[in-house]
Amino acid sequence: MQCTMENTSTKIFRTKYLALMALVLVSLIITLSVKPVSAGSLSIQPLRQELELKPGQANSSNILVRNTGREPATINISAETFNVINEDYDYSFAQSQDLAKWVRFDEQKTTILPNQSFKFNFTISVPISAEPGGKYIAIFSTLSSQSLSNINSIERVGQLIYLSVSGASSRTGSVIGLSVPKISFDSKLDWSLRVHNTGSAHFKSTITTKTSYWPFGSVQTENTEHLILPNTIRLIKNKTQLGKPIGLYKNQISAGKGDKPPEVQTHWVLYLPPFQFVLFVLAIISGWITILKIRSKKSNKT
Repeated sequence: MQCTMENTSTKIFRTKYLALMALVLVSLIITLSVKPVSAGSLSIQPLRQELELKPGQANSSNILVRNTGREPATINISAETFNVINEDYDYSFAQSQDLAKWVRFDEQKTTILPNQSFKFNFTISVPISAEPGGKYIAIFSTLSSQSLSNINSIERVGQLIYLSVSGASSRTGSVIGLSVPKISFDSKLDWSLRVHNTGSAHFKSTITTKTSYWPFGSVQTENTEHLILPNTIRLIKNKTQLGKPIGLYKNQISAGKGDKPPEVQTHWVLYLPPFQFVLFVLAIISGWITILKIRSKKSNKT
């Protein structure tokens, strides 16, 4: 009787074990089947273009798309408008029927073999009625793939075109919110500013920083360029390398404002590296104690 019960328990355990293993195997097969059939990867050149055209003028250009994947990739090419949505310059894209008047592709779809490239040619034509100012176009190459479990994935990369339409456009800006700390414990000085473009076309704002150790240190100069789109505010953050010794540093920042002269501001920063600062404080305390001892000896003699 006891033997029969043990055999029954063994059979039940074996059945549950086999069922569990079958479930694990099915889950593994489902997981592996999610792998895309034609997974690919894209790269493009160039990433950005800057153009200036007159109303009624056209410009021929291209975008070179490369398939860096291991399977043939069917690529679609399209155009969208773009703008920025915040001070950090995160981009937003939108489809526009008006773009059909501006962008014309010689070919909009092709299949690219692995490790091969294809050049999509297109023409940008400015309508004769176009208003002067900035027009911002993204040329996207798109790869769509489908997995065995019918999960669709889309990969797309884009070229940004900054187009200025000639005419009575304006490039005027202002600098707001320049922030430089008065005391820094780090050799890399964090600072930030905002450039506001109040004009109708984009411009490049050249930011120049000049830093020197007061009163006789050499001047270190650094230049960076930032595109500022019309009717936007761009937050620009950077780090300026201070010298090694503790002390006072002169920090001069110049920011371009389009057609206006650049704005220049000067700030003084006290650099206190922690280790040097501690030694400096200890030296002062030691010197003060020494002075007190000398005074004490003199008073005792008298």
